[in-house]
Amino acid sequence: MTGKRWFTGLTGIGMLAVFVAGCDEAEREAITSVEAEAVAEVLTSTTLGTWGKAGVPGTNPAAMTLDTYDYEVDCPEGGTIRARGTIETSDDGSAVKQEGTLTFNDCAMKTDDGETIVLTEGSIADVFNARFANVTTAIVLDVDGTWDGSVSWENEDDGTSGVCEVDVALDATIEIDIATGDHDVTGSLTGTVCGVSVDDDDWSVEVT
Repeated sequence: MTGKRWFTGLTGIGMLAVFVAGCDEAEREAITSVEAEAVAEVLTSTTLGTWGKAGVPGTNPAAMTLDTYDYEVDCPEGGTIRARGTIETSDDGSAVKQEGTLTFNDCAMKTDDGETIVLTEGSIADVFNARFANVTTAIVLDVDGTWDGSVSWENEDDGTSGVCEVDVALDATIEIDIATGDHDVTGSLTGTVCGVSVDDDDWSVEVT
């Protein structure tokens, strides 16, 4: 799964994840792997997008401007996600922890099949950590995150819907060329959405 990016921030980096288990049998069977990946993708992008908005410039990791955040983020196909939480920066500026909650208001996204999935409501707790290393010509970020909670979803094309628990983890390294903004990403995203596995060992994001 490649992260699709509809936000800017942190030199335009976006990323993040989801695990969903605990639906009843009908609901677990209702969601497909493509739908599950779309849900994971939109949560990942939201977390990184709000992190960038909170004041972490790509060329100066220590320059945090906020210790709390509260944003309404537009979703790719309509609706919003509200992202709220706290940000802790280490004394030397080399590490940042973002911890908060994502809530949904008819947040719509397209799957790779072209179908529209809507997160109508629900709450996901997200914890995201980043460690920075300045290299001569690049910034290296070692990042990890977890997302867990419950979402109500529906597929607008075929009418299927469900309520499921989410629990996903991300582990990745991003290297950004300071001069050009070019980046190299290695990482993995694991977990489940409504009992459907999300397991991507070639996770990637775009820098814009």
